[in-house]
Order: sequence, then structure tokens, then C-alpha cells
Amino acid sequence: EQFSAQEKTGFDPSKNTPLYKYSVADETLVEQALTCAKKAQEAWEKTSPVDKRELFKKIATEFREGRNDLLGSMIASAGKIFLEADPELSEAIDFIEYYRKHYEKILTYDDLFYQAKGCIVVTPPWNFPLAIPTGGIAAALITGNTVIFKPAP
Repeated sequence: EQFSAQEKTGFDPSKNTPLYKYSVADETLVEQALTCAKKAQEAWEKTSPVDKRELFKKIATEFREGRNDLLGSMIASAGKIFLEADPELSEAIDFIEYYRKHYEKILTYDDLFYQAKGCIVVTPPWNFPLAIPTGGIAAALITGNTVIFKPAP
């Protein structure tokens, strides 16, 4: 299916050079994203707790292994210096591990019940391009929700 969206260019704020392309969604695209999230919700609900924990372990590992690329991305796109980007990346990894470990603990309680809410929209601020969205996305996913991520401009 063809999507119609206005394409824009993101720039490196320090050099004002093109860095990436992104699309601005209209109402139709938002509705399509919600439909997609609902379909994904059905599959995600069927994912076992063990598989979710393993997936989160893998994601944390991927963040660690992709450290240089993630740091470079934050430095280039958000204008962060290394001393800001490095702890933010560590915080993002900590969020993933935190939610995974607490999910494991919650599963040990026999008298606790929780139910996914559905689709969660994560819209973080521009000045924390990795840690805050990672925390919001991880919290939503580990509790059985799907996510639509709308990054800051």
C-alpha cells in the first residue's frame, strides 16, 4: 500500500548539513499506524514472558554493541557532546534492563494481575533523543502494549 506523506530533511545542527529524511504524517497515515499497531498487539499478546525477557536481553546487547553508532547519531542529530551522549546511552540500556528485571519479578506474584492498555504513543523531548524514548518504549512493550513512536523534531 502506498503512503502519502510530506518528506522533510533533518540537519546536523552544528554544520547545517543534511543528515536524514523523515516523513510528516497526515491523518490517514496516523490511522494506518493505529491499525498496524492493533494487528501487532494481537501477535505481541501471544508472545510468552520468556520470549519477551529474551528479546529485552537481546535489545540491551544490541545497544551495547551499537554504542559507537548510537553515540554518533546523538552527537550528529541532537548536537550532543560525547560527555552528554555517553551517559544517556548508558541510561537507555539501564531502562531496558530495569524493565526486564522488574517484569521477571512481577511474574513471580500469584495475586497480581495486569492487562495491556493497547497502543501507547511515545513523544519524547528533543534534548534526550535516546534515554527517554527508550524508557517509554521499553515500559510499554514489556507490559504487553504496542508503541507508536513520534520522535521530537
